[in-house]
Amino acid sequence: NPLWSKSKLSIDYRNERLILEQPVDAERLDAFSTRLREVDLSYLKNANLDQASQQYERLLESVRQERFPAAEALCIARIAGCYADRFQQTKETRGLESAVKEYERASQLAAESKNRLIEGQILAQWSMFHLNAPRCNTDLISSQNLLKRAFNRAPNDATIYAALGSALVKSGKQVEGRKFINQALMFDPSNWQALWTKYRLNEVEGKPGEMRLVLAQLQRYYPGFPQIKDAAARLTNTPGAPAKPTKPKGALPDRGLPRSAGSSL
Repeated sequence: NPLWSKSKLSIDYRNERLILEQPVDAERLDAFSTRLREVDLSYLKNANLDQASQQYERLLESVRQERFPAAEALCIARIAGCYADRFQQTKETRGLESAVKEYERASQLAAESKNRLIEGQILAQWSMFHLNAPRCNTDLISSQNLLKRAFNRAPNDATIYAALGSALVKSGKQVEGRKFINQALMFDPSNWQALWTKYRLNEVEGKPGEMRLVLAQLQRYYPGFPQIKDAAARLTNTPGAPAKPTKPKGALPDRGLPRSAGSSL
C-alpha cells in the first residue's frame, strides 16, 4: 500500500504492460515528510509543546520560500494541532479559535495542491480536533462531516481509518471502532493512533493478553517512549488482570499525526 498509494497505475492491455506514474513533486514531498516526521516523533516522545511549535514554524517558513503548498498545508495542520493541545493545557478559548482558523487554512492549501491524500489526512486531523475538544453537539457533527470528506478524498489512508475508529470508540461503539482500527493497521502497522487506541480499548475491556500483543508492537515501533514504558510498567504490575486505565504522563490527545504523505504516525 505505501507504494501503490503514491502512484497512478495504468494498464496497457495491448502491449501487456503495467505503467506506474508518480505525482509531480513526489520526491520533494517524501523528503519533506521525513523532516516532518522527525519533529512529530520528537513531540510525541517528549510532549514539549513550545519546542514542537517552534520547529513546525521553522519548517513552514522553509517550505513557503520553496512555494510548496502541499508541504505548507501539512505544516499548518501541525501548528493547528499545537493550538488545540495548548487549549487542552490552558482551557483558553483563543486556542480553539486559532486551531479552527489554521485548520481551515491548511485544508484550503491542500485542496489547491490537488493532492487528495494530503487533503484527506488534514481533514481527518481536523475531525479529531472537534472530537477531542467538543463544545457542543455541533462539534461532534462537524467531526463526522469532516471524516466523511476525508474518506472521499483518500479512502485507503491509514490516518483516516484510525481517526474514524477512535471516534467510534469514543462514542461507545467499540465493536465498530475496532474494525476500523484493525483496517488502519492493515494499511500501516506502525500507526500510532490506531495502536494506542487498540491498546486502551483492550485495557478497558479487560484483555491483558491482547494488551501485551499490542504493547509489543508499540515497543517495536516506538522504543523508549515514556507512554509505552508507563503502559508496560502498569501491565507488568498487574499480571493476568487489566490495569486501571489512566492517561500516561506526557501523552498527547488522540489527534493523529501522519507519518508521511502515504502513511500515518
